[in-house]
Amino acid sequence: MSLSVLRNYAVLPLHMAGSIIGNCAMTIFHLIAPRKFFQMFLKDTGLQQDNKYLDCVQNSVGDIAFLWQRLKAMWFGNLQEANLTVEVGSPAPNPALVRLSDGVECHLLDMAKVGRPLVINFGSCT
Repeated sequence: MSLSVLRNYAVLPLHMAGSIIGNCAMTIFHLIAPRKFFQMFLKDTGLQQDNKYLDCVQNSVGDIAFLWQRLKAMWFGNLQEANLTVEVGSPAPNPALVRLSDGVECHLLDMAKVGRPLVINFGSCT
């Protein structure tokens, strides 16, 4: 196990504590002042309030019903981040993916072709 992975595991409890405290604070603030919380959310994300797709977000962001789902997602994200072993000059990671066209599991580097660069676009359409 590399030194960077050991370091990541050492700070994992701090990341998890921050996730739990942040989620609990977000949920409590949403319960106390849901309108104000939504306004802060809009300001932080740069979204406009008149966006028709944000009605469901206004009612659910910070909602206690989603606390457990948010904590699980953050736990798995923090755990995956702790397992990162990417270093300059090391081989590229090859995570498992699900192909949207047929739902079959494949790996990232299966998409690479000789003579053609593999471009990964991390973005959002929202």
